[in-house]
Amino acid sequence: MTTVLMDFAWASVILLVAKLIRTKVPFIQKLYLPTPLLAGIFGIILGPYVLNVLPISEGAAGYGGVLMTVMASTLALGNKNKNSFKKVMNDFGDQFLTNSVAYLSQWGIGLLIGLAVLPLLWPGINQWFGFMMPTGFAGGHGTASALGAVFEKAGFENASSISITFATVGMLIGVFGGMIMINIGARKGWTAVVSKPAELPDEFKTGLYKGKRESSGEETVCSMSMDVYTFHFMLVFIVALIAYKAADGIKALTTIGVPTMALAMVFSVVVNMILNKVGAGKYVDKKTSSHIGGFITDYLIYFGVSTINLTVVAQNIVPLIVMSLVGLLTVLFYTWMCRKFCDGYWFEKAMIIFGWATGATPTSILLIRTCDPESKTDVFKNWCLCWLFVSIIDVFNTSLSPHFTIQGHGYLVSAVLLGASAILFVFMALRHKNSGKMLAKP
Repeated sequence: MTTVLMDFAWASVILLVAKLIRTKVPFIQKLYLPTPLLAGIFGIILGPYVLNVLPISEGAAGYGGVLMTVMASTLALGNKNKNSFKKVMNDFGDQFLTNSVAYLSQWGIGLLIGLAVLPLLWPGINQWFGFMMPTGFAGGHGTASALGAVFEKAGFENASSISITFATVGMLIGVFGGMIMINIGARKGWTAVVSKPAELPDEFKTGLYKGKRESSGEETVCSMSMDVYTFHFMLVFIVALIAYKAADGIKALTTIGVPTMALAMVFSVVVNMILNKVGAGKYVDKKTSSHIGGFITDYLIYFGVSTINLTVVAQNIVPLIVMSLVGLLTVLFYTWMCRKFCDGYWFEKAMIIFGWATGATPTSILLIRTCDPESKTDVFKNWCLCWLFVSIIDVFNTSLSPHFTIQGHGYLVSAVLLGASAILFVFMALRHKNSGKMLAKP
Protein backbone atom coordinates (compact mmCIF):
# COMPACT_ATOMS: atom_id res chain seq x y z
CA MET A 1 0.00 0.00 0.00
CA THR A 2 2.92 2.34 0.72
CA THR A 3 4.12 1.82 -2.85
CA VAL A 4 0.73 2.81 -4.25
CA LEU A 5 0.64 5.87 -1.99
CA MET A 6 4.12 6.93 -3.12
CA ASP A 7 3.18 6.50 -6.77
CA PHE A 8 0.16 8.76 -6.33
CA ALA A 9 2.16 11.22 -4.20
CA TRP A 10 4.85 11.59 -6.85
CA ALA A 11 2.16 11.76 -9.52
CA SER A 12 0.63 14.67 -7.59
CA VAL A 13 4.00 16.45 -7.49
CA ILE A 14 4.41 16.14 -11.25
CA LEU A 15 0.80 17.19 -11.85
CA LEU A 16 1.38 20.28 -9.69
CA VAL A 17 4.53 21.19 -11.61
CA ALA A 18 2.69 20.71 -14.91
CA LYS A 19 -0.19 22.85 -13.63
CA LEU A 20 2.17 25.66 -12.62
CA ILE A 21 3.89 25.56 -16.00
CA ARG A 22 0.52 25.56 -17.79
CA THR A 23 -0.52 28.55 -15.67
CA LYS A 24 2.62 30.64 -16.18
CA VAL A 25 4.24 29.79 -19.54
CA PRO A 26 2.47 31.45 -22.52
CA PHE A 27 3.95 29.04 -25.08
CA ILE A 28 2.57 26.03 -23.21
CA GLN A 29 -0.79 27.78 -22.79
CA LYS A 30 -1.12 28.21 -26.56
CA LEU A 31 -0.72 24.47 -27.06
CA TYR A 32 -3.95 23.80 -25.08
CA LEU A 33 -2.53 20.49 -23.87
CA PRO A 34 -4.41 18.98 -20.92
CA THR A 35 -2.34 19.23 -17.75
CA PRO A 36 -2.39 15.43 -17.09
CA LEU A 37 -0.98 14.81 -20.60
CA LEU A 38 1.73 17.40 -20.01
CA ALA A 39 2.49 15.79 -16.64
CA GLY A 40 2.64 12.37 -18.29
CA ILE A 41 5.20 13.65 -20.79
CA PHE A 42 7.27 14.99 -17.89
CA GLY A 43 6.89 11.59 -16.25
CA ILE A 44 8.34 9.89 -19.34
CA ILE A 45 11.32 12.27 -19.37
CA LEU A 46 11.99 11.91 -15.64
CA GLY A 47 11.16 8.20 -15.55
CA PRO A 48 13.25 5.04 -16.03
CA TYR A 49 13.58 5.25 -19.83
CA VAL A 50 15.23 8.69 -19.96
CA LEU A 51 16.62 10.46 -16.87
CA ASN A 52 15.61 7.81 -14.31
CA VAL A 53 15.18 10.29 -11.44
CA LEU A 54 11.45 9.84 -10.80
CA PRO A 55 10.44 6.84 -8.66
CA ILE A 56 7.71 4.90 -10.46
CA SER A 57 6.89 1.39 -9.29
CA GLU A 58 6.61 -1.51 -11.72
CA GLY A 59 2.96 -1.87 -10.74
CA ALA A 60 2.10 1.70 -11.83
CA ALA A 61 1.65 0.55 -15.41
CA GLY A 62 -1.30 -1.54 -14.23
CA TYR A 63 -3.19 1.28 -12.53
CA GLY A 64 -4.91 2.35 -15.75
CA GLY A 65 -7.29 -0.60 -16.00
CA VAL A 66 -8.42 -0.25 -12.38
CA LEU A 67 -8.81 3.53 -12.62
CA MET A 68 -10.80 3.16 -15.84
CA THR A 69 -13.25 0.82 -14.11
CA VAL A 70 -13.72 3.36 -11.32
CA MET A 71 -14.13 6.19 -13.82
CA ALA A 72 -16.66 4.19 -15.86
CA SER A 73 -18.64 3.65 -12.66
CA THR A 74 -19.36 7.39 -12.52
CA LEU A 75 -20.69 7.80 -16.06
CA ALA A 76 -24.44 7.44 -15.50
CA LEU A 77 -24.71 8.36 -11.81
CA GLY A 78 -26.87 11.45 -11.40
CA ASN A 79 -28.36 11.22 -14.90
CA LYS A 80 -31.97 12.35 -15.03
CA ASN A 81 -32.33 12.80 -18.78
CA LYS A 82 -35.46 11.14 -20.16
CA ASN A 83 -35.03 11.79 -23.88
CA SER A 84 -36.21 8.86 -25.97
CA PHE A 85 -34.26 7.43 -28.88
CA LYS A 86 -37.15 8.36 -31.19
CA LYS A 87 -36.94 12.00 -30.11
CA VAL A 88 -33.17 12.04 -30.63
CA MET A 89 -33.55 10.61 -34.14
CA ASN A 90 -36.34 13.04 -35.03
CA ASP A 91 -34.60 16.14 -33.69
CA PHE A 92 -30.92 15.52 -34.49
CA GLY A 93 -30.62 12.10 -36.05
CA ASP A 94 -27.81 13.31 -38.32
CA GLN A 95 -25.54 13.73 -35.29
CA PHE A 96 -26.40 10.32 -33.88
CA LEU A 97 -25.80 8.64 -37.23
CA THR A 98 -22.53 10.42 -38.09
CA ASN A 99 -21.13 9.72 -34.63
CA SER A 100 -22.22 6.07 -34.75
CA VAL A 101 -20.72 5.54 -38.20
CA ALA A 102 -17.49 7.18 -37.07
CA TYR A 103 -17.27 5.08 -33.92
CA LEU A 104 -18.01 1.71 -35.54
CA SER A 105 -15.93 2.23 -38.66
CA GLN A 106 -12.76 3.32 -36.87
CA TRP A 107 -12.78 0.19 -34.71
CA GLY A 108 -13.54 -2.01 -37.70
CA ILE A 109 -10.87 -0.44 -39.93
CA GLY A 110 -8.18 -0.66 -37.26
CA LEU A 111 -8.90 -4.33 -36.59
CA LEU A 112 -9.08 -5.27 -40.28
CA ILE A 113 -5.81 -3.55 -41.20
CA GLY A 114 -4.13 -5.16 -38.20
CA LEU A 115 -5.25 -8.61 -39.31
CA ALA A 116 -4.86 -8.37 -43.08
CA VAL A 117 -2.29 -5.69 -43.92
CA LEU A 118 0.26 -5.17 -41.14
CA PRO A 119 1.48 -8.82 -41.11
CA LEU A 120 2.28 -8.48 -44.83
CA LEU A 121 4.37 -5.39 -44.21
CA TRP A 122 5.96 -6.54 -40.94
CA PRO A 123 5.99 -10.33 -40.64
CA GLY A 124 5.83 -11.37 -37.02
CA ILE A 125 3.93 -8.30 -35.84
CA ASN A 126 1.13 -9.13 -33.44
CA GLN A 127 -2.17 -9.53 -35.30
CA TRP A 128 -3.92 -7.32 -32.75
CA PHE A 129 -1.53 -4.38 -33.23
CA GLY A 130 -3.93 -2.52 -35.54
CA PHE A 131 -6.78 -2.90 -33.07
CA MET A 132 -4.81 -0.83 -30.57
CA MET A 133 -5.24 2.27 -32.74
CA PRO A 134 -9.00 2.67 -32.15
CA THR A 135 -8.60 1.74 -28.47
CA GLY A 136 -6.48 4.87 -28.21
CA PHE A 137 -8.14 7.12 -30.79
CA ALA A 138 -11.87 6.46 -30.40
CA GLY A 139 -11.37 4.99 -26.94
CA GLY A 140 -8.98 7.45 -25.32
CA HIS A 141 -6.48 6.86 -22.53
CA GLY A 142 -8.99 5.10 -20.28
CA THR A 143 -10.16 2.53 -22.81
CA ALA A 144 -6.59 2.12 -24.05
CA SER A 145 -5.42 1.27 -20.52
CA ALA A 146 -8.27 -1.14 -19.85
CA LEU A 147 -8.24 -3.01 -23.15
CA GLY A 148 -4.46 -2.94 -23.38
CA ALA A 149 -4.39 -4.91 -20.14
CA VAL A 150 -6.97 -7.35 -21.54
CA PHE A 151 -4.85 -8.05 -24.62
CA GLU A 152 -1.69 -8.36 -22.53
CA LYS A 153 -3.35 -11.12 -20.51
CA ALA A 154 -4.21 -12.80 -23.81
CA GLY A 155 -0.54 -12.84 -24.84
CA PHE A 156 0.04 -9.52 -26.64
CA GLU A 157 3.16 -8.34 -24.83
CA ASN A 158 3.31 -4.59 -24.14
CA ALA A 159 -0.17 -4.01 -25.58
CA SER A 160 -0.80 -1.35 -22.93
CA SER A 161 2.21 0.74 -23.95
CA ILE A 162 1.19 0.54 -27.60
CA SER A 163 -2.47 1.42 -26.96
CA ILE A 164 -1.54 4.30 -24.63
CA THR A 165 0.91 5.59 -27.25
CA PHE A 166 -1.92 5.66 -29.78
CA ALA A 167 -4.11 7.51 -27.25
CA THR A 168 -1.39 10.11 -26.69
CA VAL A 169 -0.71 10.58 -30.41
CA GLY A 170 -4.45 10.79 -30.99
CA MET A 171 -4.89 13.51 -28.39
CA LEU A 172 -2.06 15.53 -29.95
CA ILE A 173 -3.66 15.14 -33.39
CA GLY A 174 -6.99 16.17 -31.91
CA VAL A 175 -5.66 19.39 -30.38
CA PHE A 176 -3.19 20.52 -33.05
CA GLY A 177 -4.95 19.00 -36.05
CA GLY A 178 -8.30 20.30 -34.87
CA MET A 179 -6.97 23.85 -34.55
CA ILE A 180 -5.51 23.63 -38.06
CA MET A 181 -8.86 22.40 -39.37
CA ILE A 182 -10.70 25.29 -37.72
CA ASN A 183 -8.27 27.81 -39.27
CA ILE A 184 -8.86 26.25 -42.69
CA GLY A 185 -12.62 26.11 -42.12
CA ALA A 186 -12.80 29.76 -41.08
CA ARG A 187 -10.86 30.89 -44.16
CA LYS A 188 -13.03 28.80 -46.49
CA GLY A 189 -16.28 29.94 -44.89
CA TRP A 190 -17.21 26.51 -43.53
CA THR A 191 -17.79 27.80 -39.99
CA ALA A 192 -21.35 28.94 -39.36
CA VAL A 193 -20.71 31.33 -36.48
CA VAL A 194 -17.19 32.78 -36.60
CA SER A 195 -15.16 34.20 -39.46
CA LYS A 196 -11.90 33.44 -37.68
CA PRO A 197 -10.96 31.11 -34.84
CA ALA A 198 -12.19 32.60 -31.61
CA GLU A 199 -9.90 33.82 -28.89
CA LEU A 200 -10.68 31.40 -26.11
CA PRO A 201 -11.27 32.60 -22.54
CA ASP A 202 -8.21 32.92 -20.29
CA GLU A 203 -9.30 29.92 -18.24
CA PHE A 204 -8.80 27.72 -21.32
CA LYS A 205 -5.19 28.89 -21.45
CA THR A 206 -4.22 29.10 -17.79
CA GLY A 207 -6.62 26.51 -16.44
CA LEU A 208 -7.69 28.90 -13.66
CA TYR A 209 -10.93 30.79 -13.12
CA LYS A 210 -10.04 34.35 -12.17
CA GLY A 211 -13.48 35.92 -12.41
CA LYS A 212 -16.88 34.34 -11.95
CA ARG A 213 -16.66 30.77 -10.72
CA GLU A 214 -19.24 28.05 -11.12
CA SER A 215 -20.21 25.64 -8.39
CA SER A 216 -18.61 22.21 -8.72
CA GLY A 217 -21.77 20.53 -7.45
CA GLU A 218 -24.65 20.62 -4.98
CA GLU A 219 -24.78 19.56 -1.35
CA THR A 220 -27.32 16.73 -1.56
CA VAL A 221 -26.71 15.16 1.85
CA CYS A 222 -26.13 16.75 5.24
CA SER A 223 -22.49 16.65 6.31
CA MET A 224 -23.61 15.95 9.88
CA SER A 225 -24.35 12.40 8.74
CA MET A 226 -22.01 11.90 5.79
CA ASP A 227 -19.90 14.14 3.60
CA VAL A 228 -21.31 14.66 0.11
CA TYR A 229 -18.13 13.28 -1.49
CA THR A 230 -18.22 10.23 0.76
CA PHE A 231 -21.78 9.61 -0.39
CA HIS A 232 -20.88 9.87 -4.07
CA PHE A 233 -17.62 7.92 -3.82
CA MET A 234 -19.59 5.26 -1.93
CA LEU A 235 -21.92 4.82 -4.90
CA VAL A 236 -19.03 4.80 -7.36
CA PHE A 237 -17.13 2.11 -5.46
CA ILE A 238 -20.28 0.01 -5.10
CA VAL A 239 -20.78 0.09 -8.87
CA ALA A 240 -17.11 -0.85 -9.36
CA LEU A 241 -17.49 -3.73 -6.88
CA ILE A 242 -20.55 -5.04 -8.73
CA ALA A 243 -18.64 -4.80 -12.02
CA TYR A 244 -15.69 -6.81 -10.71
CA LYS A 245 -17.91 -9.47 -9.14
CA ALA A 246 -20.02 -9.71 -12.30
CA ALA A 247 -16.87 -10.13 -14.40
CA ASP A 248 -15.70 -12.93 -12.10
CA GLY A 249 -19.11 -14.60 -12.32
CA ILE A 250 -19.28 -14.38 -16.11
CA LYS A 251 -15.74 -15.75 -16.37
CA ALA A 252 -16.57 -18.69 -14.08
CA LEU A 253 -19.79 -19.58 -15.91
CA THR A 254 -18.83 -18.99 -19.54
CA THR A 255 -15.02 -18.53 -19.66
CA ILE A 256 -15.73 -15.17 -21.40
CA GLY A 257 -13.53 -12.39 -20.07
CA VAL A 258 -15.65 -9.24 -20.18
CA PRO A 259 -13.69 -6.04 -19.38
CA THR A 260 -14.72 -4.66 -15.99
CA MET A 261 -14.74 -1.20 -17.57
CA ALA A 262 -17.65 -2.17 -19.84
CA LEU A 263 -19.56 -3.81 -17.01
CA ALA A 264 -19.03 -0.72 -14.86
CA MET A 265 -20.71 1.36 -17.58
CA VAL A 266 -23.66 -1.02 -17.61
CA PHE A 267 -24.09 -1.19 -13.84
CA SER A 268 -23.66 2.57 -13.55
CA VAL A 269 -26.80 2.85 -15.69
CA VAL A 270 -28.60 0.10 -13.75
CA VAL A 271 -27.79 1.57 -10.33
CA ASN A 272 -28.80 5.04 -11.51
CA MET A 273 -32.13 3.70 -12.80
CA ILE A 274 -32.80 1.97 -9.48
CA LEU A 275 -31.96 5.13 -7.54
CA ASN A 276 -34.31 7.19 -9.72
CA LYS A 277 -37.02 4.55 -9.44
CA VAL A 278 -37.01 4.51 -5.62
CA GLY A 279 -36.80 8.31 -5.39
CA ALA A 280 -33.18 8.46 -4.22
CA GLY A 281 -31.84 9.76 -7.52
CA LYS A 282 -32.49 13.34 -6.45
CA TYR A 283 -29.68 12.99 -3.90
CA VAL A 284 -27.12 12.06 -6.55
CA ASP A 285 -25.58 15.17 -8.08
CA LYS A 286 -24.45 14.78 -11.68
CA LYS A 287 -21.80 17.47 -11.41
CA THR A 288 -20.26 15.83 -8.37
CA SER A 289 -20.13 12.38 -9.96
CA SER A 290 -18.70 13.90 -13.15
CA HIS A 291 -15.95 15.63 -11.17
CA ILE A 292 -15.10 12.35 -9.47
CA GLY A 293 -14.78 10.82 -12.93
CA GLY A 294 -12.63 13.75 -14.01
CA PHE A 295 -10.38 13.38 -10.97
CA ILE A 296 -9.86 9.69 -11.73
CA THR A 297 -9.26 10.42 -15.43
CA ASP A 298 -6.52 12.96 -14.69
CA TYR A 299 -4.49 10.40 -12.74
CA LEU A 300 -5.33 7.71 -15.29
CA ILE A 301 -3.86 9.80 -18.12
CA TYR A 302 -0.77 10.63 -16.08
CA PHE A 303 -0.01 7.01 -15.20
CA GLY A 304 -0.88 5.81 -18.68
CA VAL A 305 1.48 8.22 -20.42
CA SER A 306 4.32 8.23 -17.87
CA THR A 307 4.61 4.43 -17.91
CA ILE A 308 4.79 4.07 -21.71
CA ASN A 309 7.65 1.68 -22.52
CA LEU A 310 9.83 3.76 -24.85
CA THR A 311 11.80 0.70 -25.90
CA VAL A 312 8.60 -0.86 -27.24
CA VAL A 313 7.69 2.42 -28.98
CA ALA A 314 11.12 2.57 -30.64
CA GLN A 315 10.85 -1.04 -31.79
CA ASN A 316 7.43 -0.41 -33.36
CA ILE A 317 7.82 3.19 -34.47
CA VAL A 318 7.01 2.65 -38.16
CA PRO A 319 3.79 0.62 -37.70
CA LEU A 320 2.80 3.11 -34.97
CA ILE A 321 3.21 5.97 -37.45
CA VAL A 322 1.35 4.07 -40.19
CA MET A 323 -1.62 3.25 -37.98
CA SER A 324 -1.68 6.79 -36.57
CA LEU A 325 -1.92 8.07 -40.15
CA VAL A 326 -4.79 5.63 -40.71
CA GLY A 327 -6.48 7.11 -37.64
CA LEU A 328 -5.94 10.63 -39.00
CA LEU A 329 -7.40 9.63 -42.38
CA THR A 330 -10.51 8.26 -40.67
CA VAL A 331 -11.23 11.54 -38.88
CA LEU A 332 -10.64 13.50 -42.10
CA PHE A 333 -13.16 11.21 -43.80
CA TYR A 334 -15.64 11.89 -40.98
CA THR A 335 -15.22 15.63 -41.65
CA TRP A 336 -16.22 15.03 -45.28
CA MET A 337 -19.09 12.82 -44.12
CA CYS A 338 -20.49 15.59 -41.92
CA ARG A 339 -20.23 18.07 -44.78
CA LYS A 340 -22.11 15.70 -47.05
CA PHE A 341 -24.84 14.41 -44.76
CA CYS A 342 -25.42 16.75 -41.82
CA ASP A 343 -28.54 18.91 -41.93
CA GLY A 344 -26.80 22.07 -40.78
CA TYR A 345 -23.74 23.37 -38.92
CA TRP A 346 -21.81 20.53 -40.51
CA PHE A 347 -18.39 21.89 -39.65
CA GLU A 348 -19.16 22.33 -35.96
CA LYS A 349 -20.54 18.79 -35.85
CA ALA A 350 -17.42 17.52 -37.61
CA MET A 351 -15.15 19.18 -35.06
CA ILE A 352 -16.89 17.39 -32.20
CA ILE A 353 -16.23 14.07 -33.93
CA PHE A 354 -12.66 15.15 -34.70
CA GLY A 355 -12.14 15.70 -30.97
CA TRP A 356 -13.52 12.46 -29.52
CA ALA A 357 -12.40 10.26 -32.43
CA THR A 358 -8.82 11.24 -31.60
CA GLY A 359 -9.24 10.35 -27.96
CA ALA A 360 -11.00 12.79 -25.66
CA THR A 361 -14.28 14.60 -25.05
CA PRO A 362 -12.38 17.62 -23.60
CA THR A 363 -10.75 18.00 -27.02
CA SER A 364 -14.23 18.13 -28.56
CA ILE A 365 -15.14 20.86 -26.06
CA LEU A 366 -11.97 22.80 -26.91
CA LEU A 367 -12.69 22.64 -30.65
CA ILE A 368 -16.40 23.49 -30.44
CA ARG A 369 -15.65 26.42 -28.11
CA THR A 370 -13.14 27.69 -30.67
CA CYS A 371 -15.59 27.66 -33.61
CA ASP A 372 -18.75 28.40 -31.57
CA PRO A 373 -17.50 30.40 -28.56
CA GLU A 374 -20.88 31.77 -27.48
CA SER A 375 -22.83 28.53 -28.03
CA LYS A 376 -25.02 30.13 -30.70
CA THR A 377 -25.69 26.66 -32.07
CA ASP A 378 -27.07 23.69 -30.14
CA VAL A 379 -24.49 21.36 -31.65
CA PHE A 380 -22.67 20.46 -28.45
CA LYS A 381 -25.82 20.15 -26.33
CA ASN A 382 -27.44 17.91 -28.94
CA TRP A 383 -24.29 15.83 -29.23
CA CYS A 384 -24.38 15.17 -25.48
CA LEU A 385 -27.91 13.80 -25.84
CA CYS A 386 -26.91 11.69 -28.86
CA TRP A 387 -23.89 10.29 -27.05
CA LEU A 388 -26.11 8.74 -24.41
CA PHE A 389 -27.24 6.33 -27.13
CA VAL A 390 -23.87 6.02 -28.90
CA SER A 391 -22.45 4.96 -25.53
CA ILE A 392 -24.72 1.89 -25.68
CA ILE A 393 -22.85 0.86 -28.83
CA ASP A 394 -19.62 1.59 -26.96
CA VAL A 395 -20.57 -0.75 -24.11
CA PHE A 396 -21.39 -3.63 -26.46
CA ASN A 397 -18.27 -3.05 -28.52
CA THR A 398 -15.80 -2.85 -25.64
CA SER A 399 -17.47 -5.83 -23.96
CA LEU A 400 -17.67 -8.21 -26.90
CA SER A 401 -15.18 -7.20 -29.59
CA PRO A 402 -12.02 -7.85 -27.53
CA HIS A 403 -13.28 -11.24 -26.37
CA PHE A 404 -14.22 -12.56 -29.82
CA THR A 405 -11.09 -11.06 -31.35
CA ILE A 406 -8.90 -12.82 -28.79
CA GLN A 407 -10.83 -16.05 -29.46
CA GLY A 408 -9.71 -15.91 -33.09
CA HIS A 409 -12.79 -14.34 -34.66
CA GLY A 410 -11.19 -11.01 -35.55
CA TYR A 411 -12.33 -11.02 -39.18
CA LEU A 412 -15.90 -11.69 -38.08
CA VAL A 413 -15.74 -8.86 -35.52
CA SER A 414 -14.36 -6.51 -38.15
CA ALA A 415 -17.10 -7.56 -40.58
CA VAL A 416 -19.80 -6.90 -37.98
CA LEU A 417 -18.37 -3.48 -37.09
CA LEU A 418 -17.90 -2.38 -40.69
CA GLY A 419 -21.19 -3.95 -41.76
CA ALA A 420 -23.12 -2.09 -39.05
CA SER A 421 -21.28 1.09 -39.99
CA ALA A 422 -22.17 0.61 -43.68
CA ILE A 423 -25.85 0.03 -42.88
CA LEU A 424 -26.00 3.18 -40.76
CA PHE A 425 -24.12 5.09 -43.48
CA VAL A 426 -26.72 4.10 -46.09
CA PHE A 427 -29.55 4.98 -43.69
CA MET A 428 -27.88 8.33 -43.03
CA ALA A 429 -27.57 9.05 -46.74
CA LEU A 430 -31.21 8.13 -47.39
CA ARG A 431 -32.38 10.17 -44.41
CA HIS A 432 -30.46 13.21 -45.64
CA LYS A 433 -31.79 12.80 -49.17
CA ASN A 434 -35.35 12.55 -47.97
CA SER A 435 -35.15 15.38 -45.46
CA GLY A 436 -33.82 17.88 -47.98
CA LYS A 437 -33.32 20.49 -45.32
CA MET A 438 -30.31 22.64 -44.71
CA LEU A 439 -30.28 25.14 -41.87
CA ALA A 440 -29.25 28.67 -42.78
CA LYS A 441 -26.46 30.40 -40.97
CA PRO A 442 -27.57 32.40 -37.96
